[in-house]
Amino acid sequence: MINQKIKEKLKKQLLAERKKIEKNLHSFTLEIDEAIGGHEVVIEQEKEVNPEDQAEAVSNLEKNKGIEAILEKRLAEIDHALEIIDSDKYGYCEVCGKEINLKRLEVNPAATTCIEHSS
Repeated sequence: MINQKIKEKLKKQLLAERKKIEKNLHSFTLEIDEAIGGHEVVIEQEKEVNPEDQAEAVSNLEKNKGIEAILEKRLAEIDHALEIIDSDKYGYCEVCGKEINLKRLEVNPAATTCIEHSS
């Protein structure tokens, strides 16, 4: 069982990573409540756009949407871990109920499964 001191250390890690991801997301997205994940990549448009700039903007949009999806997924994992970290559920595999190895949690404090059930 994970003691409170270790949980606090892991919670700090989660909060720091959450802050870093939020900062990264805010660098290229807008916060929109209606959007899935709460963020949306937008293209800044000028009045006159030449076709080459338009193509580059669309390419960047597609790339940024992929990055946005990855960051939002990780943010959801972190938020879930933060929701359960103060409960007896944290540190136990959500599939089999076995305790998650502490080394795994130190590397990924948002882990919710043991190594056998990770995908």
